[in-house]
Amino acid sequence: MLAGIAATLVSSALFVLAHGLTSTLDVSAIVSLGAVALVTGTIVLVQRRLWTAIVVHAVFNVTFVILQLAGSLGTAGAPSLS
Repeated sequence: MLAGIAATLVSSALFVLAHGLTSTLDVSAIVSLGAVALVTGTIVLVQRRLWTAIVVHAVFNVTFVILQLAGSLGTAGAPSLS
Protein backbone atom coordinates (compact mmCIF):
# COMPACT_ATOMS: atom_id res chain seq x y z
CA MET A 1 0.00 0.00 0.00
CA LEU A 2 2.85 2.40 0.82
CA ALA A 3 4.34 1.78 -2.62
CA GLY A 4 0.99 2.65 -4.22
CA ILE A 5 0.80 5.90 -2.29
CA ALA A 6 4.36 6.79 -3.28
CA ALA A 7 3.61 5.94 -6.92
CA THR A 8 0.48 8.13 -6.83
CA LEU A 9 2.43 11.07 -5.39
CA VAL A 10 5.27 10.72 -7.90
CA SER A 11 2.95 10.28 -10.87
CA SER A 12 0.86 13.26 -9.72
CA ALA A 13 3.96 15.45 -9.54
CA LEU A 14 5.04 14.28 -12.99
CA PHE A 15 1.54 14.97 -14.33
CA VAL A 16 1.70 18.58 -13.10
CA LEU A 17 5.27 19.01 -14.37
CA ALA A 18 4.36 17.65 -17.81
CA HIS A 19 1.51 20.14 -18.08
CA GLY A 20 3.90 22.87 -16.97
CA LEU A 21 6.19 22.08 -19.90
CA THR A 22 3.49 22.99 -22.41
CA SER A 23 2.18 26.16 -20.75
CA THR A 24 2.76 28.52 -17.86
CA LEU A 25 0.83 27.37 -14.82
CA ASP A 26 -0.53 29.64 -12.12
CA VAL A 27 -1.21 28.45 -8.59
CA SER A 28 -4.85 27.55 -9.28
CA ALA A 29 -3.83 25.43 -12.29
CA ILE A 30 -1.19 23.62 -10.23
CA VAL A 31 -3.72 22.94 -7.48
CA SER A 32 -6.45 21.72 -9.84
CA LEU A 33 -4.07 19.54 -11.88
CA GLY A 34 -2.57 18.13 -8.69
CA ALA A 35 -6.03 17.41 -7.31
CA VAL A 36 -7.23 15.61 -10.44
CA ALA A 37 -3.98 13.62 -10.51
CA LEU A 38 -4.31 12.60 -6.86
CA VAL A 39 -7.99 11.70 -7.31
CA THR A 40 -7.39 9.59 -10.39
CA GLY A 41 -4.36 7.94 -8.79
CA THR A 42 -6.42 7.11 -5.70
CA ILE A 43 -9.20 5.71 -7.88
CA VAL A 44 -6.70 3.37 -9.54
CA LEU A 45 -5.34 2.27 -6.14
CA VAL A 46 -8.79 1.60 -4.70
CA GLN A 47 -10.52 0.06 -7.73
CA ARG A 48 -7.43 -1.48 -9.31
CA ARG A 49 -8.87 -0.42 -12.67
CA LEU A 50 -7.71 2.30 -15.03
CA TRP A 51 -10.93 3.06 -16.91
CA THR A 52 -12.67 4.99 -14.16
CA ALA A 53 -9.61 7.23 -13.80
CA ILE A 54 -9.56 7.78 -17.56
CA VAL A 55 -13.23 8.80 -17.50
CA VAL A 56 -12.63 11.20 -14.58
CA HIS A 57 -9.71 12.77 -16.46
CA ALA A 58 -11.81 13.10 -19.62
CA VAL A 59 -14.70 14.71 -17.69
CA PHE A 60 -12.21 17.13 -16.10
CA ASN A 61 -10.84 18.07 -19.53
CA VAL A 62 -14.29 18.49 -21.11
CA THR A 63 -15.48 20.59 -18.17
CA PHE A 64 -12.41 22.82 -18.51
CA VAL A 65 -13.03 23.31 -22.24
CA ILE A 66 -16.72 24.09 -21.72
CA LEU A 67 -15.93 26.63 -19.01
CA GLN A 68 -13.26 28.25 -21.20
CA LEU A 69 -15.70 28.49 -24.10
CA ALA A 70 -18.47 29.84 -21.91
CA GLY A 71 -16.10 32.44 -20.48
CA SER A 72 -14.92 33.57 -23.89
CA LEU A 73 -18.46 33.70 -25.28
CA GLY A 74 -19.69 35.58 -22.25
CA THR A 75 -17.14 38.35 -22.70
CA ALA A 76 -17.17 38.48 -26.52
CA GLY A 77 -20.25 40.65 -26.80
CA ALA A 78 -19.90 42.52 -23.51
CA PRO A 79 -19.50 46.27 -23.71
CA SER A 80 -16.17 47.71 -22.62
CA LEU A 81 -16.17 49.57 -19.30
CA SER A 82 -13.26 51.81 -20.27
